[in-house]
Amino acid sequence: MYTETIDLPGTKGTSTIIGDDYMKLIRIGAIVLISLVLSSCSVDIGKDPVEPAVQQQDSVEITPATQEIPAHQNLLKTYAERSVLDANEGMTIDVPEVGLYGLVVRRKEKGYLTSSSSFPTAVYILGDYRYDRSACHDSYLAVEVEGKVLFFDFKNNCDDDLLYLCDVDGDGLDEIVVQQVFAPSGGAGSYESHVFKVVDDDICEIFDSLIVDPSDNSWSYFDTGFSGVQQDGFKEVISNKMTGYEITLDYSSESRYRGRIFDDNGKVIEGFDIHCGSFYQFIPEDIDGDGIYEIVCLQYVSITDETDWIGDAKSILKFNPDSQRFEVVQAEFIPRKQAAMD
Repeated sequence: MYTETIDLPGTKGTSTIIGDDYMKLIRIGAIVLISLVLSSCSVDIGKDPVEPAVQQQDSVEITPATQEIPAHQNLLKTYAERSVLDANEGMTIDVPEVGLYGLVVRRKEKGYLTSSSSFPTAVYILGDYRYDRSACHDSYLAVEVEGKVLFFDFKNNCDDDLLYLCDVDGDGLDEIVVQQVFAPSGGAGSYESHVFKVVDDDICEIFDSLIVDPSDNSWSYFDTGFSGVQQDGFKEVISNKMTGYEITLDYSSESRYRGRIFDDNGKVIEGFDIHCGSFYQFIPEDIDGDGIYEIVCLQYVSITDETDWIGDAKSILKFNPDSQRFEVVQAEFIPRKQAAMD
């Protein structure tokens, strides 16, 4: 029998045991006991202790959906009494005279928009990015004229916009062509196309591809005159009422239409009209070389739903000074296989 003194962390004691095996057991028990005591009352060095009444929770990332969306900045008036904005693309500007703040210059082009202009003046697309998104923004149009900057509020929220200046009505002055992207998904996406003309001190919209019926707020896209009819023999006839254009498509190799549009022998079970989407392309181009620009348009065409793409409807729009309207002067349907290679 012998006595051994064991120094333990935080305390000292004397243990009297008989034999080496018992001594090992006592040491193991002491270490376990001390570990339990320390784990119940210790605080890690370098870390603040957790208050007993506070429970830690998983952090929640605040997304734009949970944030309060800022109000749209409405124009206080449609012009600012200054000669120029003096801004370039990418700059952020305030125009307090018309009630606009923190707008980013997205696009800038120069042209001759009024007969009094002896030199080209600037046209801007301005974006309000207060929605905490990388692309989505409210859009405004700004035009420099003699001694003033005119403004137009698109009153919408879009992902992208394109700006062109060219003469589309034959008066020798530039009009303003704007293409806006709202949703770049779902078929070819959702777009709105505009043409503006500066008249005196006003920005006048002479074309909008989105047509709203004020009686019930229903809307539709500008009618380019395309329609389609399925016929027995796995056929589809696509025509354009504006130009008399017609093309016949063969669906005999399209298995997805069997049992829905055609039976196995090619007889029509149920007919569907084609659906032409918004203009996913709306580009000014002087087709005939006369100095007056036409607009080349492309629309995504489907049958049963928006994923059922069969090709593109191509239209050439030309402004008619007599009717003061854009009219379809050329039309063509581009089948899916050909459109996919273009």
